[in-house]
Amino acid sequence: MNEIILPSSDGSDYLKLTSFRPEPNGVSFEIQVSSRNFSGQTSYALEAIEFRSLIDNLQHMYDTLSGMAEMRLHMEEDHINFKINPSGQVLVSGVLIHYKEPLHNLKFGFYSDQTCLPSFIQALSHVGNTIGK
Repeated sequence: MNEIILPSSDGSDYLKLTSFRPEPNGVSFEIQVSSRNFSGQTSYALEAIEFRSLIDNLQHMYDTLSGMAEMRLHMEEDHINFKINPSGQVLVSGVLIHYKEPLHNLKFGFYSDQTCLPSFIQALSHVGNTIGK
């Protein structure tokens, strides 16, 4: 899997995960975000347990139209949250941080839709199946 995209409801914004690389205890990848004409890209990594928890929580959101999922390495400040409401609207929000001087922050948010979740979850699951192999 080379590229996983979660688009906004209107198709103008997106979260894109690319360049997945297995690591000894998880996976590293690139995150690209475009939201309201702001954009950013950064490298990211998740441990296997965090990656699988993300997938499980996204699946629960889709199945129940409730809850949230979070992409966060331990308690780091940079993160991406996914929260669904009962009508199926998914708020994708977060903070990307580039820690080298000078420091850069991108705080973003956009709405996606429950109908976008199955392909996003399936693609993440495919990556998750390669972790530790």
